[in-house]
Amino acid sequence: MPALPTPDADFYAVDRDATAAEFLAAAKVYGRAVVDAHDLSAAVSTLDWEVSKRAKRRAGAVQYRDGDPQTVSLTFEHFRERGWTATAAVVRHELIHVHRLNEADDPTHGDAFRELAAELRTPVHCERFADPD
Repeated sequence: MPALPTPDADFYAVDRDATAAEFLAAAKVYGRAVVDAHDLSAAVSTLDWEVSKRAKRRAGAVQYRDGDPQTVSLTFEHFRERGWTATAAVVRHELIHVHRLNEADDPTHGDAFRELAAELRTPVHCERFADPD
């Protein structure tokens, strides 16, 4: 099993006071390292990356059209509440979705997703980080 890039390495880790742009830049650099280390079929630089400041129930998402991944969205409040290490796990989770879409047109949390999630040491589902309205 390849080594997982350490999310706490100085050039990935950002503190909770980071701007949305700093947070997103760290997520992309970290994402590229994860893709390279695990030979995932996700082209980090061709995906759109965005910060959601509205999401309350999901820490991240992949938007796709016709089976093609388009955008990785990461929730800023999750980062502020849980910190960079938890957000790095979300980056890994979303990159698994991108990989599964590319390889099998499969956006689900099925067996193949779960197997990669175990390898990349990321949860299959996110814990709630904000109270619902």
